[in-house]
Amino acid sequence: MNRPGGRAGQLAAWLPAVVWMALIFVLSSGPSGAERLPRWWLFPGIDKLGHLFEYMVLALLLRRPLQGTALEVAAGHAGAVILVTSLYGATDELHQYFVPSRSMELSDWISDTLAAMLGAALPLRRSATSPVRARQ
Repeated sequence: MNRPGGRAGQLAAWLPAVVWMALIFVLSSGPSGAERLPRWWLFPGIDKLGHLFEYMVLALLLRRPLQGTALEVAAGHAGAVILVTSLYGATDELHQYFVPSRSMELSDWISDTLAAMLGAALPLRRSATSPVRARQ
């Protein structure tokens, strides 16, 4: 795809998503976030809220760089966003398998994928209901 700004435009489109992916990687390289919370604040499944936030934001950040790619053409825009986000969640779970005090969990990857679906659906819903302005 040819973006305005050429190669620099493509890199700029990917930068926010790549920075967010790096942040997820760094956060999953240490003790779980739930371990850092006060004991009174914990409840079953609280870590899934973290996954929901992290991967919904990632899906939102992937919307722009995936526009016009071969993957988008093949899977549709939402499908491409969900696929890339879900695959990153799977690699993050695999990464956690090798981190002491962390574990690889199928339920975490499912949470990541559901968050990707939500992140991909939110903008679609918003754009479908937004008024369209005529170009002059």
